[in-house]
Amino acid sequence: MGCMEFSFKDLQFIVEAIGCLSEKYQERLDAIEDLDEDEASDLGNDCMFLELLCQDIEKKLAESVSQTIPATPDILDTPNKLLAQTEKI
Repeated sequence: MGCMEFSFKDLQFIVEAIGCLSEKYQERLDAIEDLDEDEASDLGNDCMFLELLCQDIEKKLAESVSQTIPATPDILDTPNKLLAQTEKI
């Protein structure tokens, strides 16, 4: 079975969906924390898993952006050059 390829937009959508799911899990965890230790433990583990998954996807997104935008000194210095030109006017 091969690995699925996701676009940049796909990954952004997944990160947003994970964030929404994490919020719901956290709300449920807050509501049952003192009532059902087993479910609270399961939800806590799921929250940690979702957080790590989200961090991994965000890291891949950042790597994707850094690969498409070359980080050369000229490009990084462009805003400073533009600012210097505007100050001369």
